Amino acid sequence: MSLIDISNLNVTASDGTEIVTNGGMRIDHGEIVGVIGESGSGKSMTLKAIAGLLPGGVRARGSIRYEGEELTTLSRAKYRAFRDRELGIVYQDPRASVNPVHTLGDFLTESLRVNRRMSRAEARERAFAACREVGLSDPEQQLRAYPYQFSGGMLQRVVIAAALITEPRLILADEPTTALDVTRQAEVVALLRDQVRSRGIGMMFITHDLELAAALCDRVYVMYRGRIVDESPAERLDESTHLYTRALLKARPTLERSGNRLTTITEDLRMRIDEEVLGNGAR
Repeated sequence: MSLIDISNLNVTASDGTEIVTNGGMRIDHGEIVGVIGESGSGKSMTLKAIAGLLPGGVRARGSIRYEGEELTTLSRAKYRAFRDRELGIVYQDPRASVNPVHTLGDFLTESLRVNRRMSRAEARERAFAACREVGLSDPEQQLRAYPYQFSGGMLQRVVIAAALITEPRLILADEPTTALDVTRQAEVVALLRDQVRSRGIGMMFITHDLELAAALCDRVYVMYRGRIVDESPAERLDESTHLYTRALLKARPTLERSGNRLTTITEDLRMRIDEEVLGNGAR
């Protein structure tokens, strides 16, 4: 049984606009699954549908099964308990995930004290251990700091620690490296990969970076206009024959084409993609 299995997922805005159409994907235990595509293709809305965090007026229909349990029929209270128990979420900008006037120690221990009813001392010990796992060298000192005292890369480590501290079995990562420089990106990616492998948990990794998806993930789904149009083992992504995936691959910047204009998806090509995706359907 897959860790999570999504089928016929439709996410609709209050005005009837289809944001995600007939979405289907799975994530197995210990597997890192990438989701790539242009901005507005439905990647983040798929993640929010899994987490039960869709904006007001946006509705999800279809099936999202977590180890056989249907999530779409859960009450709000049960969904909150599911998120606390089973999910860890890492967003793009770590500074948007923390309260700037609270210490990082308070940020890390709040869910343990409120939802798990741990004592302050127990929660702090768990927080120290989580920080050491993500490479923070002096958690006792660092957890007394405020977010503004940390660099983006260090703060993202704290956010990852917060996602892991409740020992979830599924990590949802929404472009967690975009706000970081290249060196910090590599550190965060290695950290996430090592944690997933060592814990045997699953991860959904949303990114615009095709090279990163190919290097980090086990499988990759490609989204276009709210539809999953392609699926590939990550190491074979370059071999895809799907028209849209080929267009994305050709649009990657490369040092080998120095001085040449960056390839883009032209209007004519987009019309051909629309005909293929909307005319013949998508997987």
